[in-house]
Amino acid sequence: MRKRTTLNIKPDCVELPGVLQDVMSCILNYNLCIIYAARVHRSEEFWREFYYEKATDPSFPDFVGFVAWRASMPTIEFIIEGDDNVVKVVREQVLPFLRLKYQKDVRQNGFHASDSDKAAEREICLMCRSSLG
Repeated sequence: MRKRTTLNIKPDCVELPGVLQDVMSCILNYNLCIIYAARVHRSEEFWREFYYEKATDPSFPDFVGFVAWRASMPTIEFIIEGDDNVVKVVREQVLPFLRLKYQKDVRQNGFHASDSDKAAEREICLMCRSSLG
């Protein structure tokens, strides 16, 4: 059965030379399909809903600042399709490669990927609803 997940290039990496090519090559090298890709500028409201579980996370003290930062610049978002393990492949193979190459530090890690099938479904619904609406 085919499943889907998300991958986002965060604002700190959107403009870096070669990042878009590396993301796309990495996804395709794992025989995954990019079914949606867009450069978008999302609102603070969108990011609050997208990262809602972080709002009460004590290891994430500046949630409000993070949301404002995400909304201040564009991001590039992908919906990726693959086999049953697509979330795991993106989280354990694609994401570490990209972060190793591009992240500035733990907080500015350059990328977001869904961490479970349930999160992927929620994030995809939110992305599509916001794009259409």
